[in-house]
Order: sequence, then structure tokens, then C-alpha cells
Amino acid sequence: MTDVKSCRVPSPEQCLPAVEERLKKLSEVKDELKECLQDV
Repeated sequence: MTDVKSCRVPSPEQCLPAVEERLKKLSEVKDELKECLQDV
């Protein structure tokens, strides 16, 4: 079992840009998927 204290958890300031980037990508993919499904 891994020791939680030994894991490096990035600070919220470091996490936020990466999370926002992922959400943006996810939203783009969702829109593309929606368009594809409408074309079927």
C-alpha cells in the first residue's frame, strides 16, 4: 500500500490550469461526438 505522505500532491494553483485544459478538451470532444451522432 502506498504511503499518502510520500505522494506529491500538486497545489491547487498547479492543478487548476491542467483541469481546465482537460475540461475544455472534453467539451470539444463531446461537441464533436454530438455532431457525429446527429449525422447518423
